[in-house]
Amino acid sequence: MNKHILLLLAAVTLASASAQSAVTATSGVLNTDLRLYQDFAEVRTPITSSGTRLDIMWPQSAWSGLIRESLNLEGLPYKQAVHRRGENWLRGLEGRPLTLLEDGQKQTVTLVRADDVLIRDVDGMYRRVNLADLAFPEVPPGRASEPLMVTSFDLEGAGSGTLTYLTHSLSWTPRYTLTVDSGGTPLLSALADITNGTNLAYQVAGTELLAGDVSLVTSYVSGFDPSRVTQATFASGEYAAAPANISARESLNGIYRYALTEALSLPAESTVTLPFMQPGLSEFESYAGLERGFNPSNDSGVLNRMYRFKADLPLPGGNLTVREGNRLTGQTRIRETAPGQPVDFILGRDPDVSYDRTVKMLAESRVSRTYQVTYLLESAKKTAVKVELTENTYNDRVTLSGEGVTKQGGSAQIKLELPAEGKVTRTFKVVIPQ
Repeated sequence: MNKHILLLLAAVTLASASAQSAVTATSGVLNTDLRLYQDFAEVRTPITSSGTRLDIMWPQSAWSGLIRESLNLEGLPYKQAVHRRGENWLRGLEGRPLTLLEDGQKQTVTLVRADDVLIRDVDGMYRRVNLADLAFPEVPPGRASEPLMVTSFDLEGAGSGTLTYLTHSLSWTPRYTLTVDSGGTPLLSALADITNGTNLAYQVAGTELLAGDVSLVTSYVSGFDPSRVTQATFASGEYAAAPANISARESLNGIYRYALTEALSLPAESTVTLPFMQPGLSEFESYAGLERGFNPSNDSGVLNRMYRFKADLPLPGGNLTVREGNRLTGQTRIRETAPGQPVDFILGRDPDVSYDRTVKMLAESRVSRTYQVTYLLESAKKTAVKVELTENTYNDRVTLSGEGVTKQGGSAQIKLELPAEGKVTRTFKVVIPQ
């Protein structure tokens, strides 16, 4: 029986080996494919085995995000898979002589126990030392004392297949910037942030980005800590040396798909940022607005800074930053939106546009109540501003009437232009069935 040990240090590969030998993956092999979603990723790696035993050793950072019930070998039948805790690199040096650098002096010591770095010195004394003070005869891995987790596959026979698994430690997200120049012309651009929360450096031949409402049902995650990935991502500050091209693919049952047209280098514990898209925009509007439910009580307040546009490309959900006059005016989050569908959002209060709303009951009977609603709008702006008011009664049988009022289901909608430093009054009637 041939035994294969696969160490996931980068893009994963497996070659034939004789009994009791080990095959270690190295970087630079472009054979791993990534399917990146916004909360997780699917990793797909071709492997070949000439024996009936396959051991995969996982560094702790990769194991912590792994969804274990997703691990599989496609096209390579196996009898069972066993997950267990394995030994770390340092434990393999127990009983061997090493060099201790201490107080500017060198001495040969024996590593007795790796877990707490217990050594026996030249005087035969046992003591603990710092790992950083030991010199090794070979280059140690980045986390020499970190325990490795092992997945062992008992194969039915030799052959080739694909190692597949889902992980929360890899993901991507788009982020948008909406820039409005002094003339009111909008420009929407997007970047794609690809996050690697593990200490593995991936060299990827094929990368696909997917966006949409994709939910996972898992019984457990192996000690995954989302905050750890976030901290690792933003602490590294590593970016791609050159932008990659990203092309749109046909959507898959409501899931938007994009593919990188060149190989991707994804460093350990990093975020790689790539130019994503620049959709064309139409029907862009910046206005002061108010959306509220009907209430028979008087009230007053200010309107909100609201925006609306349509894009000619599908937009995956992501954070949106708005800049006007080269100044940041707010951030929000948009949901997945099909081409040509409106994107509406609010950035905050507009203290320059205020309203006083008064309500008067005109009539009441056993079948209905009639109210008169009056809005007094006032602007402190130096230029005219578009205003939209929406008041929802949540009753499709309601009757609405008044100057400039449009009924949409159970909502009264008013659109107007408020003059610079001016006031406007709008009144409408509401008849609500009892």
